[in-house]
Amino acid sequence: MSLLFPTSCILCGQSITDREGGLCKDCRQQMESDRQTLTCYPPEYVSEVICAGRYRGSYRTALLRLKYAEQTYRLNPISELMAQAWDWHHMPLPDVITCVPMNGWHKFRRGFNQSEEFAKYLSEKWGVPYVPLLKRKLLSHKQSRLSAKQRQENAARSFARKSDIDLSGKRILLIDDIVTTGATVSNCAKLLREGKPETVWVLAAAKA
Repeated sequence: MSLLFPTSCILCGQSITDREGGLCKDCRQQMESDRQTLTCYPPEYVSEVICAGRYRGSYRTALLRLKYAEQTYRLNPISELMAQAWDWHHMPLPDVITCVPMNGWHKFRRGFNQSEEFAKYLSEKWGVPYVPLLKRKLLSHKQSRLSAKQRQENAARSFARKSDIDLSGKRILLIDDIVTTGATVSNCAKLLREGKPETVWVLAAAKA
């Protein structure tokens, strides 16, 4: 267990046992409370959006440190929170898990795509195949630096679908780290819909 989860809380830093899954009792209760009051409305082309928590406070800090300070020990606890949110909403298991892709240069510099790592964790936990169904075009801007209108325009030209994979009749789960306006997941789902899947769901680590 100590290889999978840290022995200090990823949100407050308090010392915990390795069997507590990366969160102390108080922080876990806070995350569960947030989950029960958080509603994520699905954007166009998405059937359902489930978010593990609110993008604020210590949880926001944890996600930022994961992304920009290479604190990858936070990956598994956050992935587990996402799995718990999915179960709490009584969602069925998908047929395929995929993720929002990252620009190759950004992934090279960071060393990993957090959404891809979340997806791989869930794939192994649920026994559902992870398949990269989307690719990111080279010329795109970072969504976090754009306005809502610019996010929509940027997302519309940033992604492409790998058309050689049969999606017909499949239930697809798209993983993202943070949902803000929904522009990114909406445009990714639009591309996935071209393959005529049964449904496209989204599971995100946080809702901004």
